[in-house]
Amino acid sequence: MQDDYSVEHTKMFQYYLEIIRESEKLYNSGSANVKRGLEIFDSEWPQIRPLLDRLLDFAVEDLNVAQLCWDFFEAGSGPYDLRMSFAERLGELKLAHAAATHHHQNRVAGRILRQIGWAQYNLKDYEAALSNIQSALAISRECGDVLNECKSFGALGSLQREQGQYELAFEAHSNAVKLAEKAGNLKLVGEHLGNMGNDVRNLDRNQEALSYYSQALEIHLKIGDRRSEGIRYGNMGLACLNLGNNLEAKKYLQQALDIANELDDDSNRLFNLGNLATALERLHDFKRAIALFQSAITVAQSLNDSRYESFWLGKLGRLYLELKDFEAAENFLHRALDIAVSIGDKRYEGTHLSWLSDFFLATGQLQRAKDCLLRAVDLAKQLKIPSWVKRRNSKLARIELLIKKENV
Repeated sequence: MQDDYSVEHTKMFQYYLEIIRESEKLYNSGSANVKRGLEIFDSEWPQIRPLLDRLLDFAVEDLNVAQLCWDFFEAGSGPYDLRMSFAERLGELKLAHAAATHHHQNRVAGRILRQIGWAQYNLKDYEAALSNIQSALAISRECGDVLNECKSFGALGSLQREQGQYELAFEAHSNAVKLAEKAGNLKLVGEHLGNMGNDVRNLDRNQEALSYYSQALEIHLKIGDRRSEGIRYGNMGLACLNLGNNLEAKKYLQQALDIANELDDDSNRLFNLGNLATALERLHDFKRAIALFQSAITVAQSLNDSRYESFWLGKLGRLYLELKDFEAAENFLHRALDIAVSIGDKRYEGTHLSWLSDFFLATGQLQRAKDCLLRAVDLAKQLKIPSWVKRRNSKLARIELLIKKENV
């Protein structure tokens, strides 16, 4: 049983749960309310966090306390997502799952497992993420939990897309849309229509992607989902970049960045700064492009996001290569590669090797260009991404032809 101290904390936490829900409501309503929602959350978070930890200690022995903790994790607070890292929340989610298992609350256990899988996905622990998300799916079907089945399909699709399984990801997200419609949850319908757009964009079906994004955006605007609106503008900007519509891309990406700034949303600010920089680079606004790439790198470092720090360093190196500033290009490209290798990210390691190959080709170092591409081809084969293998082999053949001519 709880001691008097924990009983008092239970009462306090019930009060704080209402504050969390109110901050979430304000945050999602957009405009000036976003800032107000964050202010409310931030003013109370220093008290909420230790209370949550305290109650989790009692969650296994007391069902009422456990229910409060589960309610917290299901509150879906946008401010909470911004303020709490996935590494921090993973330990708390595991305690919540242990309590759900102890109390034989299968429905809750399925929901917590899905959140554990999502945290592991964001921490790049893909094997563990897949196991937990699949378990969440199975439990949701057994319990008839349509909403969690929908969210689990969404998480599964994102994991499959990250691993280059775009057709499977599209199928998973399509299932998520159908389940969201069945549950009458417009927010999730919009979210997963957007995910379907991301899947087909990765299959180079950019015009089709724009159609899904437009459908999703219409829903976001209808329900006032400001954060998703910003995400969708960012997606539309990427599709336009792929289609070569750089002015249109710039417009959408600027809208996305404005919303990320409005919401104080560093994760989306990170993507939009770098992607807007790419659009500006293509429009030959090099000075502003360099400044935005540097800002993206700074945000990535503040988030301890080594993966995107590596990516934007590489993109900045590519830009300096285009400007024929070879010293700066080599510096940034090597820094990008070193980070990708250090974190074991084979996708970006291969990307940076391919870009370094371009650097060595531009500076007449043909053998080094070939060596980099050979490693990049091998990584693409390990990742089982045929389009990358084909593209890199094509570049490799051109370099080998140049080496052959040089040796004649």
